[in-house]
Amino acid sequence: MTQQIRVGLLLASGYTKKEIANMTGKSFHTVNQETRILYQKTGARNLADITCNMVSLVSHIPVRSLLTEALKSA
Repeated sequence: MTQQIRVGLLLASGYTKKEIANMTGKSFHTVNQETRILYQKTGARNLADITCNMVSLVSHIPVRSLLTEALKSA
């Protein structure tokens, strides 16, 4: 598991960057940089995108597709 994915999973779990830095023993700036890299690699625009990506990565369920279909049928 890459450091960016670990940070992404913690962000998706509701932790702040400062909390993640304290939990992992990294500096806030390192966590912030890893977050920026994650946003770039995944094309995420916000935390909701990161959360969808992390849930899809872990569960292999296409979360974004499911949500799109739910909106179409609503």
